[in-house]
Amino acid sequence: MQKTGIIVAGGKSRRLGQDKAEILYEGETLLGRAIHLLSNSGHGKIVIIGRPNHTLGTADLVPDGGPAANLKSWINNQTLPLSITVLPVDMPLLTKDQITALHANPHGSYFDDLYLPFAATVTQPIDKECVRMKDLLSALVLNKLPIPVHWRSALTNFNTAADFSKLSP
Repeated sequence: MQKTGIIVAGGKSRRLGQDKAEILYEGETLLGRAIHLLSNSGHGKIVIIGRPNHTLGTADLVPDGGPAANLKSWINNQTLPLSITVLPVDMPLLTKDQITALHANPHGSYFDDLYLPFAATVTQPIDKECVRMKDLLSALVLNKLPIPVHWRSALTNFNTAADFSKLSP
């Protein structure tokens, strides 16, 4: 089964005040980093949720519905079964190691206390209402992984200018 990488990039970046996907880190946009990470992790197809103007993008099917509702909608419009890896656009320190760990369980996994990133093998449509990411992860029945201490920084979301200033050398 081909692995599909999904990048959640449709947020309004209110706390940051500018589009997170377009922020440069080490000479590449955060969106570009996420695309390359998925591509280098063996994902044959990549989709960017909330980016209808991007060549890999798709519009939110549930306007203002948030990531959970839009991921559920996108999944339910695909041919199943489907192997997916879902990344947020605002985790520039993620590596292939974290992606590999998420796929270690055949049903999929997420990291303890985080809703993104996650991996899942979806075999049937999602019927449960998914307003929050917690609802979606529950509907997908994913394995919860403890976060190794040395991975904590890689699994950090960057949401504010102060967060991003910590990334600069």
